Amino acid sequence: MEIIEFPLEVGTLYLQILKLDECAYVYIGKDECPFNNLIMGIQTKYNPLPNIVHIMGFEESWTYFIQKICKKINMQVVFSINIEGVNPEMIPIIEEAIIKTLS
Repeated sequence: MEIIEFPLEVGTLYLQILKLDECAYVYIGKDECPFNNLIMGIQTKYNPLPNIVHIMGFEESWTYFIQKICKKINMQVVFSINIEGVNPEMIPIIEEAIIKTLS
């Protein structure tokens, strides 16, 4: 498991990545946020965009982010995204760290 910390103005943003043979688990959250969203991205040969399944919670704003990562790495990934109001400038940095770790 790889843990990456991003210091914020208030607190820390944690990125935890567990890579298995054909899938991965990614946790994105702040230290005070609970585990309240669970989303799976699945790339198949039948659809040009990865399918998104909301297992727990519903955070529509992260759909494109998850599809983009799953398409680039061509792997099933389960995301637990537990942040609100993240600076939009942080999203490409988080995306790059995930892709670099899982590629």
